[in-house]
Amino acid sequence: MIKKISVFLSVAFLIAACSTNKEIVQTRNSGMSSFKEGDYNSALLKFTELINEAKQNGVLAKIEDYEGAGRSAHALGFIDKALPFLEQAKDLKSADENVYYALADIYHLKNNLSKEIRYLEFYEKKYPNGAHIKLVQLRLFEAYVASESWEQGLAIWPLVKGRVPYLELLNEGYFKINVALKNDTECERTAKELLRINSENTMALKWSAERYFWKAENLYQKEIAAYNKKKTNSQYAKLLKALNIVTADFKRSRDYFEKLYNANPLPEYARFLGNIYTRLDDKTKANYYKSKVG
Repeated sequence: MIKKISVFLSVAFLIAACSTNKEIVQTRNSGMSSFKEGDYNSALLKFTELINEAKQNGVLAKIEDYEGAGRSAHALGFIDKALPFLEQAKDLKSADENVYYALADIYHLKNNLSKEIRYLEFYEKKYPNGAHIKLVQLRLFEAYVASESWEQGLAIWPLVKGRVPYLELLNEGYFKINVALKNDTECERTAKELLRINSENTMALKWSAERYFWKAENLYQKEIAAYNKKKTNSQYAKLLKALNIVTADFKRSRDYFEKLYNANPLPEYARFLGNIYTRLDDKTKANYYKSKVG
């Protein structure tokens, strides 16, 4: 009798387990269907249900449940809810590229640059032909510039340059890299490219304005010092020749600074303009801009 009862209970438990497993599979399949249909709220509920049931039983849910819950929450903009699900999927060695893309996006939204870069780099290396690779490369370039990882930014530049409609933003990043690395030739070329894209680009205008100012001022000081040291006819002729170059460069600098000042009348720009007009022997304008310095 006891043996019969034992067999009966074993069969009953087996039937119950099979029934439970069937329900779990049905819930998971339903969650996946909801996700594919764009019903992320429904998908999130079903995957969360499976995760909670597994937790109550002291085990982990299937990797698909964490992937589904994380991606659904991310699609809904619930980043704090999505994060632990996606991190768990990552810990379970998820092979879904969307998990790592979503993690990078979430850490971007949370302003955690180091973790964003970590997942962007992982995605780029693991999924070079992934569905999000072009956007990942753009974001990675932007993150390298923001973190002042100049060499890494320079290395990825060939993969992102020329991307429309991000030309101005990308060239600004490339410009910052070359300024930091003191690549003056590339700075000049990129400044011209930025001004071709947008003639009001502040970054390019300011760099160009300062470049021509100091080019002119340094040459002026050098040639004046040389003439004062040796006041000969030949040295005077050399000074006059240099002053023609100086005047042309001061005028270029003036044009850039006036454009900057008209857009945003900062004392910094006024100071430069006051000095430029002093060198150009225009006392009226020199005094005007010097009065704006404060």
